[in-house]
Amino acid sequence: MITTKLRLDLALDKEIKKSLIEELPYSLNSKLEITFDGPSIFIHSENKISQKEALISIQGIVNKTSSEQELLSRHDTNTELVGEDPFPKLVSNDEIKETGEGQFIYSGDFLLVFEALEKRLKHYCQLQDSIEQKYPTLIRSSELINAGYLKSFPQHAYLSSHFSVSKEVLESLESLEPDSIIDKNTLDNPSYVLAPTVCYHCFSHLKGNTLNNSAFSSLNKCHRHEMQYQKLSRLSTYWMRELMYFGDQNFVQDGLDDALEFTKQFLKNLNIPFEVVVASDPFFGNAQKKVPYQKIFRLKIEIITEVYGGEKIAIASFNNHQTSLIESYNISINSETQGFSGCIGWGFERILHAIYSRYGHEINSWPKELKQTLDL
Repeated sequence: MITTKLRLDLALDKEIKKSLIEELPYSLNSKLEITFDGPSIFIHSENKISQKEALISIQGIVNKTSSEQELLSRHDTNTELVGEDPFPKLVSNDEIKETGEGQFIYSGDFLLVFEALEKRLKHYCQLQDSIEQKYPTLIRSSELINAGYLKSFPQHAYLSSHFSVSKEVLESLESLEPDSIIDKNTLDNPSYVLAPTVCYHCFSHLKGNTLNNSAFSSLNKCHRHEMQYQKLSRLSTYWMRELMYFGDQNFVQDGLDDALEFTKQFLKNLNIPFEVVVASDPFFGNAQKKVPYQKIFRLKIEIITEVYGGEKIAIASFNNHQTSLIESYNISINSETQGFSGCIGWGFERILHAIYSRYGHEINSWPKELKQTLDL
């Protein structure tokens, strides 16, 4: 790997770093690993890159990124981050086992805590009279094209295909050796995508329907391509429970507000500090024009917390789609007013990362109050 060091005359806050990690590889047309040290950025690449081109791209990304997040509330605690990274211990105890970039198998106590978290969040969703569902791994690419997802977030999509229906192609596979790279020319056009979120499946199955005020919920795997993966905070395959609301504007907003208050209280019971901020989605290209609108109307709220190593991550998001998605899916609401939709997403690995970052890898030594909150 070739490392290029660039010193920048500007402050690199969380949002700018996130944008640089996500966008710079596409601007430079190269797979990169990006790290930071104070005002310096380190670009690790297989091929040499132009410093001038990199600086121009960085400046363009910085100019498009709002460096200020509106802080709505904050909760502080006296619970410090642990002095030793719990992740290596979880790996050595075989509670977490990596099977690929950003992909893990969970077992033992870690899985026990995972299931305890799911029980707590599922119970909350049931109290909202939500309809529980389970969705498949794949979703038709046409669904995401029509909804605008692939136009707005092409960098995150994992496409699914199969070998071309050709005797010649299939026979050629007999010569595959260990560690061979599959030739993309042997594949058919991808008609499916690995589901990037939970809610698109819900929209898909409700397409063309007319609903009363309704709520749906599900725990499912999500899949997103990232240029860099980071332990439990940035994964290619991860678990998300989502609660989705469909109805009039007040019904949807009340659902989002109630879920926010529930999540804040839940984290307070866990004695985990957090901030509630106005956020935006990682739109790509021209779709970034949506960011100011999203922030002005507070359509995306996130709860962020600090984990081991000082990284701040979003562990839950509260999203008001307004009318955009129900119109895309031709969903009608039995109401005299315009129909709306919204969803809440709780990221399991990130919440667990926050818990383990405060209390360590040994759950037998966790405080009694923490165990009671999780019903362990």
